[in-house]
Amino acid sequence: MVENYIKRKKTFFKIGRYRIEFIDRVDEIKKLMEWIDTGAPFIYFIYGPEGCGKTALLSHFLNIVGDDIIPIYINAIERSNPESALISPNILKIKNIIKDVVGESGGFIGPALAQGVIAVIDKVSSIVRLKDKCLAIMIDDVVQSIGLGKIEGYIKWLYESMPKISEKYGLKSITMIATTSEGISRRLIERHAYSITYLIWNLLKGDYIRLAEQLDPINKNIIEETWRLTGGNPRTLIQIALAYKWNIEKWLKGIEERLNETIIKIRSLKLEKELQKIIENIDIIYLKPDKNIFKLREILEKENLIIYKYKTTLRETRIKENKEIGIGKYYAWQIPAYMKILERKYNSSKSE
Repeated sequence: MVENYIKRKKTFFKIGRYRIEFIDRVDEIKKLMEWIDTGAPFIYFIYGPEGCGKTALLSHFLNIVGDDIIPIYINAIERSNPESALISPNILKIKNIIKDVVGESGGFIGPALAQGVIAVIDKVSSIVRLKDKCLAIMIDDVVQSIGLGKIEGYIKWLYESMPKISEKYGLKSITMIATTSEGISRRLIERHAYSITYLIWNLLKGDYIRLAEQLDPINKNIIEETWRLTGGNPRTLIQIALAYKWNIEKWLKGIEERLNETIIKIRSLKLEKELQKIIENIDIIYLKPDKNIFKLREILEKENLIIYKYKTTLRETRIKENKEIGIGKYYAWQIPAYMKILERKYNSSKSE
Protein backbone atom coordinates (compact mmCIF):
# COMPACT_ATOMS: atom_id res chain seq x y z
CA MET A 1 0.00 0.00 0.00
CA VAL A 2 1.12 3.55 -0.79
CA GLU A 3 0.54 4.66 2.81
CA ASN A 4 3.20 2.22 4.02
CA TYR A 5 5.87 4.30 2.32
CA ILE A 6 4.93 7.62 3.95
CA LYS A 7 6.18 9.04 7.23
CA ARG A 8 3.78 11.57 8.74
CA LYS A 9 6.26 14.42 8.97
CA LYS A 10 6.20 18.13 8.27
CA THR A 11 8.87 19.74 6.15
CA PHE A 12 10.25 23.22 6.84
CA PHE A 13 12.45 25.38 4.64
CA LYS A 14 14.76 28.10 5.93
CA ILE A 15 14.21 31.09 3.65
CA GLY A 16 15.92 34.25 4.83
CA ARG A 17 14.89 34.79 8.43
CA TYR A 18 11.75 32.70 7.96
CA ARG A 19 11.10 29.05 8.71
CA ILE A 20 8.47 28.16 6.13
CA GLU A 21 6.28 25.07 6.38
CA PHE A 22 5.77 23.08 3.18
CA ILE A 23 2.17 23.61 2.09
CA ASP A 24 -0.18 20.79 1.03
CA ARG A 25 0.73 18.89 -2.21
CA VAL A 26 -0.79 15.79 -0.58
CA ASP A 27 -2.23 14.49 -3.86
CA GLU A 28 1.07 15.06 -5.66
CA ILE A 29 2.98 13.09 -3.03
CA LYS A 30 0.46 10.26 -3.29
CA LYS A 31 1.04 10.16 -7.05
CA LEU A 32 4.82 9.88 -6.59
CA MET A 33 4.27 7.08 -4.09
CA GLU A 34 1.95 5.28 -6.51
CA TRP A 35 4.65 5.34 -9.16
CA ILE A 36 7.09 3.78 -6.73
CA ASP A 37 4.54 1.21 -5.56
CA THR A 38 3.76 0.22 -9.16
CA GLY A 39 7.35 0.20 -10.36
CA ALA A 40 6.30 0.85 -13.96
CA PRO A 41 9.27 0.95 -16.36
CA PHE A 42 8.86 4.48 -17.67
CA ILE A 43 10.49 7.87 -17.20
CA TYR A 44 8.08 10.19 -15.43
CA PHE A 45 8.64 13.69 -16.74
CA ILE A 46 7.19 16.47 -14.58
CA TYR A 47 6.99 19.97 -15.98
CA GLY A 48 5.33 23.16 -14.81
CA PRO A 49 5.73 26.91 -14.44
CA GLU A 50 9.10 28.15 -13.26
CA GLY A 51 8.98 28.52 -9.47
CA CYS A 52 5.77 26.50 -9.03
CA GLY A 53 7.34 24.24 -6.39
CA LYS A 54 8.81 21.22 -8.18
CA THR A 55 12.02 21.24 -6.14
CA ALA A 56 10.13 21.85 -2.89
CA LEU A 57 7.89 18.87 -3.68
CA LEU A 58 10.88 16.59 -4.19
CA SER A 59 12.54 17.92 -1.03
CA HIS A 60 9.40 17.14 0.96
CA PHE A 61 9.30 13.70 -0.61
CA LEU A 62 12.86 13.06 0.54
CA ASN A 63 11.85 14.01 4.07
CA ILE A 64 8.85 11.71 4.40
CA VAL A 65 9.70 8.47 2.59
CA GLY A 66 9.86 5.32 4.64
CA ASP A 67 12.75 2.90 5.01
CA ASP A 68 11.65 0.72 2.08
CA ILE A 69 12.51 3.52 -0.34
CA ILE A 70 16.03 4.64 -1.25
CA PRO A 71 15.61 8.09 -2.83
CA ILE A 72 18.44 9.76 -4.73
CA TYR A 73 17.96 13.42 -5.65
CA ILE A 74 20.23 15.18 -8.15
CA ASN A 75 20.05 18.92 -8.73
CA ALA A 76 21.22 18.87 -12.32
CA ILE A 77 22.01 22.60 -12.50
CA GLU A 78 23.92 22.93 -9.22
CA ARG A 79 27.41 24.22 -9.93
CA SER A 80 29.48 23.89 -6.79
CA ASN A 81 27.54 23.07 -3.60
CA PRO A 82 27.69 19.31 -2.92
CA GLU A 83 25.00 19.52 -0.24
CA SER A 84 22.52 20.82 -2.82
CA ALA A 85 23.72 18.75 -5.76
CA LEU A 86 23.15 15.28 -4.34
CA ILE A 87 20.77 14.32 -1.53
CA SER A 88 19.90 10.90 -0.20
CA PRO A 89 18.63 10.57 3.39
CA ASN A 90 20.71 8.51 5.79
CA ILE A 91 23.73 8.42 3.47
CA LEU A 92 26.57 10.15 5.26
CA LYS A 93 29.27 9.95 2.60
CA ILE A 94 27.65 12.18 -0.03
CA LYS A 95 30.81 14.22 -0.58
CA ASN A 96 32.82 11.03 -1.16
CA ILE A 97 30.28 9.87 -3.73
CA ILE A 98 30.46 13.21 -5.52
CA LYS A 99 34.25 13.15 -5.49
CA ASP A 100 34.32 9.62 -6.93
CA VAL A 101 31.78 10.39 -9.67
CA VAL A 102 32.71 13.96 -10.59
CA GLY A 103 36.43 13.69 -9.95
CA GLU A 104 38.81 16.57 -9.56
CA SER A 105 38.05 18.17 -12.91
CA GLY A 106 36.65 21.31 -11.35
CA GLY A 107 33.54 21.18 -13.55
CA PHE A 108 30.00 21.85 -12.48
CA ILE A 109 28.76 19.22 -10.03
CA GLY A 110 25.10 18.92 -11.04
CA PRO A 111 25.54 18.23 -14.76
CA ALA A 112 28.31 15.71 -14.01
CA LEU A 113 26.09 13.85 -11.55
CA ALA A 114 23.17 13.82 -13.99
CA GLN A 115 25.41 12.36 -16.69
CA GLY A 116 26.93 9.94 -14.19
CA VAL A 117 23.71 8.84 -12.47
CA ILE A 118 24.49 5.14 -12.93
CA ALA A 119 27.86 5.62 -11.24
CA VAL A 120 26.05 7.45 -8.41
CA ILE A 121 23.77 4.44 -7.91
CA ASP A 122 26.78 2.14 -7.87
CA LYS A 123 28.47 4.23 -5.17
CA VAL A 124 25.27 4.36 -3.11
CA SER A 125 25.02 0.55 -3.31
CA SER A 126 28.40 0.28 -1.58
CA ILE A 127 27.02 2.26 1.38
CA VAL A 128 23.42 1.05 1.77
CA ARG A 129 21.72 -2.24 0.89
CA LEU A 130 19.61 -1.90 -2.28
CA LYS A 131 18.35 -5.48 -2.57
CA ASP A 132 14.54 -5.68 -2.25
CA LYS A 133 14.33 -1.88 -1.91
CA CYS A 134 12.42 0.65 -4.00
CA LEU A 135 14.93 2.93 -5.69
CA ALA A 136 13.66 6.40 -6.66
CA ILE A 137 15.92 8.55 -8.84
CA MET A 138 14.92 12.22 -9.14
CA ILE A 139 16.81 14.48 -11.53
CA ASP A 140 15.74 18.10 -11.09
CA ASP A 141 15.96 20.72 -13.88
CA VAL A 142 17.25 18.09 -16.26
CA VAL A 143 16.61 19.94 -19.54
CA GLN A 144 18.46 23.07 -18.50
CA SER A 145 21.41 20.88 -17.56
CA ILE A 146 21.49 18.41 -20.45
CA GLY A 147 20.25 20.78 -23.16
CA LEU A 148 17.36 20.57 -25.60
CA GLY A 149 19.51 18.96 -28.28
CA LYS A 150 20.46 16.04 -26.05
CA ILE A 151 17.43 15.54 -23.81
CA GLU A 152 15.72 12.91 -25.97
CA GLY A 153 18.81 10.73 -26.07
CA TYR A 154 19.37 11.21 -22.35
CA ILE A 155 15.82 10.18 -21.40
CA LYS A 156 16.05 7.13 -23.68
CA TRP A 157 19.36 6.18 -22.05
CA LEU A 158 17.76 6.39 -18.59
CA TYR A 159 14.86 4.23 -19.77
CA GLU A 160 17.12 1.56 -21.24
CA SER A 161 19.25 1.55 -18.09
CA MET A 162 16.35 0.86 -15.72
CA PRO A 163 16.02 -2.93 -16.16
CA LYS A 164 19.80 -3.36 -16.01
CA ILE A 165 20.01 -1.43 -12.73
CA SER A 166 17.07 -3.33 -11.26
CA GLU A 167 18.57 -6.73 -12.11
CA LYS A 168 22.08 -5.81 -10.98
CA TYR A 169 21.01 -4.74 -7.49
CA GLY A 170 17.98 -6.98 -6.98
CA LEU A 171 15.61 -4.05 -6.57
CA LYS A 172 11.96 -4.36 -5.66
CA SER A 173 11.29 -1.47 -8.05
CA ILE A 174 13.03 1.43 -9.74
CA THR A 175 11.38 4.76 -10.52
CA MET A 176 12.94 7.51 -12.64
CA ILE A 177 11.58 11.06 -12.31
CA ALA A 178 12.85 14.09 -14.23
CA THR A 179 11.63 17.69 -13.89
CA THR A 180 11.81 20.88 -15.91
CA SER A 181 10.17 24.28 -16.25
CA GLU A 182 11.25 24.44 -19.88
CA GLY A 183 8.14 24.05 -22.06
CA ILE A 184 9.64 23.24 -25.46
CA SER A 185 11.14 19.99 -24.16
CA ARG A 186 7.66 18.61 -23.49
CA ARG A 187 7.03 18.23 -27.22
CA LEU A 188 10.34 16.44 -27.70
CA ILE A 189 9.76 14.03 -24.82
CA GLU A 190 6.17 13.24 -25.77
CA ARG A 191 7.27 11.90 -29.14
CA HIS A 192 8.45 8.75 -27.35
CA ALA A 193 6.46 6.01 -25.62
CA TYR A 194 9.06 5.39 -22.91
CA SER A 195 8.20 8.59 -21.03
CA ILE A 196 5.01 9.89 -19.43
CA THR A 197 4.56 13.60 -18.82
CA TYR A 198 2.60 15.16 -15.99
CA LEU A 199 1.88 18.79 -15.20
CA ILE A 200 2.47 20.38 -11.80
CA TRP A 201 0.91 23.78 -11.23
CA ASN A 202 1.12 26.74 -8.91
CA LEU A 203 -0.51 26.61 -5.48
CA LEU A 204 -4.26 26.60 -5.01
CA LYS A 205 -5.49 29.91 -3.63
CA GLY A 206 -6.04 28.66 -0.08
CA ASP A 207 -2.55 27.15 0.09
CA TYR A 208 -1.09 30.31 -1.45
CA ILE A 209 -2.67 32.40 1.30
CA ARG A 210 -1.28 30.04 3.96
CA LEU A 211 2.20 30.47 2.50
CA ALA A 212 1.82 34.26 2.25
CA GLU A 213 0.74 34.52 5.86
CA GLN A 214 4.05 32.98 6.94
CA LEU A 215 5.91 35.85 5.24
CA ASP A 216 4.54 38.76 7.32
CA PRO A 217 2.34 40.39 4.68
CA ILE A 218 1.43 44.04 5.15
CA ASN A 219 -2.29 43.22 4.98
CA LYS A 220 -4.77 40.81 3.42
CA ASN A 221 -5.38 43.10 0.45
CA ILE A 222 -1.77 42.77 -0.65
CA ILE A 223 -2.10 38.97 -0.61
CA GLU A 224 -5.08 39.26 -2.98
CA GLU A 225 -3.10 41.58 -5.24
CA THR A 226 -0.10 39.26 -5.37
CA TRP A 227 -2.45 36.35 -6.09
CA ARG A 228 -3.81 38.16 -9.16
CA LEU A 229 -0.29 38.91 -10.39
CA THR A 230 1.44 35.60 -9.57
CA GLY A 231 -1.40 33.14 -10.10
CA GLY A 232 -0.29 31.23 -7.01
CA ASN A 233 3.39 30.91 -7.91
CA PRO A 234 5.21 30.32 -4.59
CA ARG A 235 8.72 31.37 -5.64
CA THR A 236 7.44 34.66 -7.01
CA LEU A 237 5.50 35.29 -3.80
CA ILE A 238 8.66 34.70 -1.76
CA GLN A 239 10.56 37.04 -4.06
CA ILE A 240 8.00 39.82 -3.59
CA ALA A 241 8.03 39.38 0.19
CA LEU A 242 11.78 39.06 0.76
CA ALA A 243 13.57 40.79 -2.11
CA TYR A 244 11.03 43.59 -2.64
CA LYS A 245 9.55 43.82 0.89
CA TRP A 246 6.00 43.63 -0.51
CA ASN A 247 6.61 46.55 -2.87
CA ILE A 248 4.63 45.24 -5.83
CA GLU A 249 5.30 48.17 -8.17
CA LYS A 250 9.04 47.81 -7.66
CA TRP A 251 8.77 44.08 -8.40
CA LEU A 252 6.75 44.74 -11.57
CA LYS A 253 9.35 47.28 -12.68
CA GLY A 254 12.02 44.61 -12.33
CA ILE A 255 10.04 42.20 -14.50
CA GLU A 256 9.45 44.93 -17.08
CA GLU A 257 13.18 45.58 -17.30
CA ARG A 258 13.81 41.84 -17.71
CA LEU A 259 11.29 41.63 -20.55
CA ASN A 260 12.63 44.62 -22.50
CA GLU A 261 14.80 42.55 -24.85
CA THR A 262 11.91 40.15 -25.52
CA ILE A 263 9.68 43.12 -26.37
CA ILE A 264 12.34 44.52 -28.73
CA LYS A 265 12.57 41.15 -30.47
CA ILE A 266 8.79 40.94 -30.91
CA ARG A 267 8.76 44.44 -32.41
CA SER A 268 11.68 43.70 -34.72
CA LEU A 269 9.82 40.69 -36.12
CA LYS A 270 6.64 42.77 -36.48
CA LEU A 271 4.63 40.43 -34.26
CA GLU A 272 2.81 43.09 -32.24
CA LYS A 273 -0.62 42.20 -33.65
CA GLU A 274 -0.05 38.53 -32.83
CA LEU A 275 0.98 39.53 -29.32
CA GLN A 276 -2.27 41.46 -28.92
CA LYS A 277 -4.26 38.39 -29.99
CA ILE A 278 -2.44 36.18 -27.49
CA ILE A 279 -2.93 38.72 -24.70
CA GLU A 280 -6.66 38.84 -25.45
CA ASN A 281 -6.97 35.05 -25.66
CA ILE A 282 -3.91 32.88 -25.11
CA ASP A 283 -5.67 29.85 -26.60
CA ILE A 284 -5.39 31.49 -30.03
CA ILE A 285 -2.05 29.67 -30.10
CA TYR A 286 -3.94 26.37 -30.23
CA LEU A 287 -7.25 27.31 -31.84
CA LYS A 288 -6.18 29.58 -34.72
CA PRO A 289 -2.47 29.11 -35.29
CA ASP A 290 -0.61 30.54 -38.24
CA LYS A 291 3.07 31.00 -39.09
CA ASN A 292 3.44 34.22 -37.12
CA ILE A 293 1.54 32.90 -34.10
CA PHE A 294 3.84 29.88 -34.06
CA LYS A 295 6.87 32.14 -34.32
CA LEU A 296 5.67 34.20 -31.36
CA ARG A 297 4.81 31.08 -29.38
CA GLU A 298 8.40 29.87 -29.76
CA ILE A 299 9.71 33.18 -28.42
CA LEU A 300 7.35 33.21 -25.45
CA GLU A 301 8.02 29.56 -24.62
CA LYS A 302 11.77 29.96 -24.92
CA GLU A 303 11.63 32.87 -22.47
CA ASN A 304 9.49 30.78 -20.06
CA LEU A 305 6.61 33.25 -20.28
CA ILE A 306 3.88 30.82 -21.37
CA ILE A 307 3.30 27.10 -20.94
CA TYR A 308 1.12 24.42 -22.52
CA LYS A 309 -1.31 23.22 -19.85
CA TYR A 310 -3.76 20.82 -21.49
CA LYS A 311 -2.30 17.92 -19.55
CA THR A 312 -3.32 15.80 -16.59
CA THR A 313 -1.73 17.12 -13.41
CA LEU A 314 -0.17 15.13 -10.60
CA ARG A 315 -3.50 15.68 -8.82
CA GLU A 316 -5.21 13.81 -11.70
CA THR A 317 -7.13 16.96 -12.62
CA ARG A 318 -7.08 19.66 -15.27
CA ILE A 319 -6.19 23.25 -14.46
CA LYS A 320 -9.37 25.32 -14.69
CA GLU A 321 -9.57 28.24 -17.08
CA ASN A 322 -9.26 31.68 -15.52
CA LYS A 323 -8.97 34.42 -18.11
CA GLU A 324 -8.41 37.08 -15.44
CA ILE A 325 -5.03 35.56 -14.54
CA GLY A 326 -4.17 34.39 -18.06
CA ILE A 327 -5.11 30.72 -17.86
CA GLY A 328 -6.76 29.35 -20.98
CA LYS A 329 -7.90 25.83 -21.76
CA TYR A 330 -4.73 24.89 -23.61
CA TYR A 331 -2.11 27.50 -22.73
CA ALA A 332 -1.39 29.81 -19.79
CA TRP A 333 0.97 32.59 -18.85
CA GLN A 334 3.46 31.23 -16.33
CA ILE A 335 2.48 34.14 -14.10
CA PRO A 336 -0.23 36.72 -14.92
CA ALA A 337 2.23 39.59 -14.43
CA TYR A 338 3.92 38.68 -17.73
CA MET A 339 0.63 39.10 -19.59
CA LYS A 340 -0.14 42.41 -17.86
CA ILE A 341 3.31 43.91 -18.47
CA LEU A 342 3.35 42.92 -22.15
CA GLU A 343 -0.15 44.36 -22.51
CA ARG A 344 1.01 47.61 -20.89
CA LYS A 345 4.03 47.84 -23.21
CA TYR A 346 1.90 47.05 -26.26
CA ASN A 347 -0.62 49.78 -25.40
CA SER A 348 2.13 52.31 -24.72
CA SER A 349 3.78 51.57 -28.07
CA LYS A 350 0.48 52.21 -29.89
CA SER A 351 0.19 55.64 -28.32
CA GLU A 352 3.73 56.70 -29.25
